[in-house]
Amino acid sequence: MEQRSARPRIADVAREAGVSKTAVSFAFNSPDRLAPGTAERIRLVAERLGYRPHPVARMLSQRETLTIGVLTPQELEHRQVVVIGVEPPAPIAARLPSGVMARRLAGYRAAFAAVGAEIPDARVLVGPASIEGGMSALESALAVAQPFTGILAMSDAMAIGAMRMLHDRGMAVPRDVSVVGFDDIDLARHVDPALTTVHQPIRRKGEEAVDLLLATIRGGGSDATEHRRLDARLIVRESTGPVRRGRA
Repeated sequence: MEQRSARPRIADVAREAGVSKTAVSFAFNSPDRLAPGTAERIRLVAERLGYRPHPVARMLSQRETLTIGVLTPQELEHRQVVVIGVEPPAPIAARLPSGVMARRLAGYRAAFAAVGAEIPDARVLVGPASIEGGMSALESALAVAQPFTGILAMSDAMAIGAMRMLHDRGMAVPRDVSVVGFDDIDLARHVDPALTTVHQPIRRKGEEAVDLLLATIRGGGSDATEHRRLDARLIVRESTGPVRRGRA
């Protein structure tokens, strides 16, 4: 008797595409939460395997289920985090409220304040924007007897360094500590586990900067300041997860 082959599951797509099951779900239901190339690659793998999303998930993505549901918050219950910031090029830069590090820290703190948590100064460390800088900064955090369940690094290189230090200390990511980077460099998706990070359009930033510079030159050095805001987005990969019971 001929056996029917099992229907492909979301885990099969995740394994073949080299991503998490969450990423597969995002590819079909919230593709804007993934890099365009990643979402397309996942969908191609799914098509090759003959995978189809669950009908309920499909209805949810189309925002028309003809049912009543109850929404509960996800995002992961982390309240005790360490921020690893980029060391400023000069001491005065650390005191500038408009600096990149200061603005990112303000954003982190605003997000935590929205859920009734805070990031005290004692949990904000700085170091060079390198793998070694991330390792050194996290080593300082581990030397203080204050538990934490998450790390927010202001560069991917520092996040990768922090992950290496955690590994060296016998801790697993994200089982024991979740890690989030910033930049979405090419290496971020290839480390193990793949790094959750904030994607910023680095190439476009350079193009916009040159465009503004040329416009200033053509305008004869006008004193007017022009600001352009570029979108950033969170790329969820495998270095983040919910807080373990007993560590919250």
